[in-house]
Amino acid sequence: MKSVLKFNTLSRGIKGYRGLSGNDCKDFIVLGVETSCDDTGVGVVTSSGAILADSRHSQLAWHQKTGGVNPKVAGKLHREYLGSVMETALRDAGIKMKDVYAVAATVGPGLALSLEAGMDFTKKLVAKENKPFIPVHHMEAHALTACITHPVSFPFLVLLASGGHCILTVCEGPGKFLRLGECRDDAPGEAFDKIARALRLHTHPLVSDLSGGRAIEVLAKFGNPEKFPFPRAMSQRLDCMFSFSGIKTHTMRVITSQEANDPTGPHSPVLQCEDISAASLAAISRHLVTRTQRAILYCIEKWPTLNHLVVSGGVASNLYLRKKLEELASYYGYHFSCPEPSLCTDNGVMIAWAGIEHIKAGLPLMKDLSTLKFIPKWRLGKDISNVVADERIKVKVKMK
Repeated sequence: MKSVLKFNTLSRGIKGYRGLSGNDCKDFIVLGVETSCDDTGVGVVTSSGAILADSRHSQLAWHQKTGGVNPKVAGKLHREYLGSVMETALRDAGIKMKDVYAVAATVGPGLALSLEAGMDFTKKLVAKENKPFIPVHHMEAHALTACITHPVSFPFLVLLASGGHCILTVCEGPGKFLRLGECRDDAPGEAFDKIARALRLHTHPLVSDLSGGRAIEVLAKFGNPEKFPFPRAMSQRLDCMFSFSGIKTHTMRVITSQEANDPTGPHSPVLQCEDISAASLAAISRHLVTRTQRAILYCIEKWPTLNHLVVSGGVASNLYLRKKLEELASYYGYHFSCPEPSLCTDNGVMIAWAGIEHIKAGLPLMKDLSTLKFIPKWRLGKDISNVVADERIKVKVKMK
């Protein structure tokens, strides 16, 4: 008898779940497809955590020409390269589709045209190969990635920081998330990109081929963060919400002031870009650490058995930020886990692993994808940010 799943908050709006059991598989393989933004990724992972393949196609060079991700171009390139990326993944893994137990793919959130490209490809693949399907929330996949290579047990606190999101959440298990706080405006990765463009780092010979966040991280090593003091963002708000617009605006004022005193022209980086990079990186990291610190204090009170901080998402590949968050975790006696930098950015491996976690948890899979739709705006889990704010937790210890 087929039973329709009444799923948790992650799967609202998704129809067509059926009770297929994969728990009888001792060691099985899942193929994951990621197309939420501008990176085309296909990963092949076993249920024991072996990464058999991590095939990707980056669109960075295309979008650098226009100063940001062009949704139409991103969707077109996904459609153009998905087939070859998957073929490479299967070849690298040394398997054929008949060896794959199930297929997982990003359903949301993300750019509509990118998600649509991935869904169209995956629907055809699943129908052709007669494989069960696992729809994956992009940010859940980032949250679970650390479980591949680290001994992380539920529940754990996770900071998800990327180009489009910034979320503090407690993960109680696959599909079970409680949001303590999230971003009110620009995500940290987006703020990094805008600051890098304003600094014209694409004209800097040392970082011209790097993404905005990575360029700032590299140049910050040569700068003095104290040269341009930054105010503490949202210092009067006793919650776990984030806002990076003020940091971005302050940086723009500093850049404008520099240009007024000593202009360099449109084909050269702004003078003292190293110091400005260092100051903005320190300010963004300080904001992330402070809100995470408050989340840890909340968890100590509400989840006394929780003692693990996981940090993931594209911005988590920033080694300066990692160090600050690891110091924070250590101060409170928390374990700290962060995927290696290559797994922090968008990839198919994390999607495959999220699918495996769903199967291990006994969550039903899908066979009929006729009603499946991508979800560009899809919030993660249950929002308890107001409950956290009502606690009015003061952060007394200022982390450096």
